Amino acid sequence: MDGLNNTTGSKKNFVQTYMGKFAVKADPNDPDATTRTNKKGRVVHEKYYDTITGYLIGWEKYESKEYDDSWNLEFLSEKGTPITLNILYSGGATMGVIRRLPNLDCSKIMRLKIYWFEAEADKDAHAAMTVQQQNEQGAWYTLDKYWSKEEPKGLPDLEQKVINNKTIWDSTVRMMYIETYFKERFFPRLAKDSSMVKEALNYSGAQASTDNLPDDEPEPNTAAPASTNQAPEIPATDDLPF
Repeated sequence: MDGLNNTTGSKKNFVQTYMGKFAVKADPNDPDATTRTNKKGRVVHEKYYDTITGYLIGWEKYESKEYDDSWNLEFLSEKGTPITLNILYSGGATMGVIRRLPNLDCSKIMRLKIYWFEAEADKDAHAAMTVQQQNEQGAWYTLDKYWSKEEPKGLPDLEQKVINNKTIWDSTVRMMYIETYFKERFFPRLAKDSSMVKEALNYSGAQASTDNLPDDEPEPNTAAPASTNQAPEIPATDDLPF
């Protein structure tokens, strides 16, 4: 099976993230499954993977009364198997994906790769994700960020706020901007027959102002580097099995 690569395997199509891995529900009797207790105190059995490979055909905001808001990403593997990945609504790992998506060529296969970084003196342990595609020679390369610190292209900064005497960095304005950008400029590039895309295009939630989406905004760069010198091959990792 294709789509999901790792150190293990499973046919379940719903995927979440856990400590720098893509996690898929597994049979409790599977000797390769890992058992843990989640934040809700529930015992879960999972298998873990490093990459997801397929066509990105859908993206929607998922609002839950039990959990924080999140995103559901819909992929289609080369064999036509649907895969739904649930990721956090915001945060470093999610932004590693979001910042690159405008440069994605949606007509071609992509690979989503996840990493885990242990805690350091000045940083907590954290996950990171990135988006990859293949150049003309078939080598995987990491897409450039469309929104970067050097070229934010209108992406709002985080806002510093004080709540209950505690200083936090608030992403509300930034994420509303991203929702608006995706709805108007990214979702239409995805497969029109995807139910998630149809729902996203008809999304009726609170909308951010589009004043920061200028008509002369630079076009995304979806072209692959021409040679492996520009796009060094990234060592293959284990992928989802479907």
